[in-house]
Amino acid sequence: MIKSKVKKIDIPEYKVIKMDDWLFEVKTIRAIKIGKAGVYGDEYTAIATIDIIDGNAYVNSTIGKFTRKCFRTIFNYIKSRGIKVINYKRIKNLKDKPNKVKTK
Repeated sequence: MIKSKVKKIDIPEYKVIKMDDWLFEVKTIRAIKIGKAGVYGDEYTAIATIDIIDGNAYVNSTIGKFTRKCFRTIFNYIKSRGIKVINYKRIKNLKDKPNKVKTK
């Protein structure tokens, strides 16, 4: 399991949590993959939008290139919020493939 460093960043009017090279804005949850500098407001290379409905997480949209490490960071963040189930779709051969993962 990949261990992630979590750092809270205080920005007026926002609650932002940093984990690895991602920033999580807690609203719906908009996860932003940032560059090496790791500073809020920098250009980003990917975005994931996560909705929490009835205690389950739904990764509704992703833009950019996502690796296993990216998914693991998102998984670890969602798990750290006490959410038990993550739902997401994977596109393979131009077909949506729904997936569900339990965080335990």
